[in-house]
Order: sequence, then C-alpha cells, then structure tokens
Amino acid sequence: MGVKVDGRQLRHLRLADDIVLISLSIRQTERMLDNFDRVCGNVGLQLNLTKTMFMRNGQ
Repeated sequence: MGVKVDGRQLRHLRLADDIVLISLSIRQTERMLDNFDRVCGNVGLQLNLTKTMFMRNGQ
C-alpha cells in the first residue's frame, strides 16, 4: 500500500507532516488532490481540509 510518486512507492505517509502537489493547471491539481485523497482513504488516512492550503505563482 501507499502512494506512487514519480515512479516510487511511498509507504510511510502516516509520518508525513507536509505534502506538496505541483502542477501546471488548477484542473490537474484537482485531479491530483482527488486521487491523493482516495489513495489516502484506502490506507486509513484522512486529509485535514481545514489545514489545506493552495498557493500559486503570479503567472
């Protein structure tokens, strides 16, 4: 179990404090976040949406 990131399987997300998703578009970010949330749910983790932040560069 875990999440595949850049071809590598991450298995110890319960120890993760911060996770960064980087994408080129809002739509891609939404898909990545939905997929991440689904996979986290499969291993018993839950995103804390009150602590979730979205940032973008000025472009």
